[in-house]
Amino acid sequence: MTNPVCPIYKVYANQIIIELKDLVDGRNSNYKNMSLDDRVLFIVPDGEFLQRLKAELEIQMEKEETIGNQRFQFVTAAGSLRMVRRGNQERSGPISRIIIDTIENVRGLESLIVFGIGLDESISDLKEEGQNGVRCIIYQGISRANFIFRAINEYIEGGMLEWILGTRFDDGMEKSDLTGATKSGDVSVGVESSSVKKMTSNR
Repeated sequence: MTNPVCPIYKVYANQIIIELKDLVDGRNSNYKNMSLDDRVLFIVPDGEFLQRLKAELEIQMEKEETIGNQRFQFVTAAGSLRMVRRGNQERSGPISRIIIDTIENVRGLESLIVFGIGLDESISDLKEEGQNGVRCIIYQGISRANFIFRAINEYIEGGMLEWILGTRFDDGMEKSDLTGATKSGDVSVGVESSSVKKMTSNR
């Protein structure tokens, strides 16, 4: 059977695990020791992306029996709703459900913490309609979050996140916690309660 995983999905899966570790027992004391059950949502652009990412995520999660004091089960939006309707009978033990699904399937769904995975693409060569489509997808992801939204994306030259990372405010305007970004390595940039993760990977 052909392995559907390519390097970029390995990078994304690894970053997901890092983010979960940070939430469970990491830097931010607001989430430390808090159950993440049904409170975290990962959004991806389409079904093929979801399939390949979940394949790599399953491989990497086999090495992580628990993260902090929590075990995780990745479910789709529909799967999460089925568990609620059945009174969580499908669950066994102290397992935290983490929803991971496409932008199309999470319409109308909200979560405390939302991660947008690989939602960006280059807009420099697109016509206005195409540019608006990319902006719309990123906005839809942001609007799913009750408290925090984070975008995790490989570096896309000419992408929307490149523009966001390069945004500067005129004197007299309220400044966010924006820092300079380079084209290599991982960069975390805070925009009020949000942050953008940038990464590079060899496909």
